[in-house]
Amino acid sequence: VRKRPLNKKELARKEEDIVTVSDTSCLTVHEPKLK
Repeated sequence: VRKRPLNKKELARKEEDIVTVSDTSCLTVHEPKLK
């Protein structure tokens, strides 16, 4: 799995990505959004 880095606009808006690893075969990418 490859996750792209946050771009400048995303960083300026203080966005973040959170990766959770449940076990050796499961990985979840959380991408919180605010409107």
